[in-house]
Amino acid sequence: ALLDTELGTEIDVSSIAERVGMPYETFRKRFQKQTGQSPAQYRTRRRMEAACELLRYSPQMTNRQVAETLGFADEFHFSRRFRQVMGITPSV
Repeated sequence: ALLDTELGTEIDVSSIAERVGMPYETFRKRFQKQTGQSPAQYRTRRRMEAACELLRYSPQMTNRQVAETLGFADEFHFSRRFRQVMGITPSV
């Protein structure tokens, strides 16, 4: 749940591990075993799903606005990551 919150801000996964009382490597390995992906991959996927929701239900938002909302450096970085994760460009 901690990885699902505040998708627009950078999160330090080691601080999440600390909050749940585990060393980082133990947390990472258990998370990966349970979900099939690393905490960072999970977080990236959740950010892209949030982007899909924004693009679908707020068509007036530009890629730049979506990128800013979700904490990407700029719209080009957002667009590149979106394509890597989702397999399509955000403008489709």
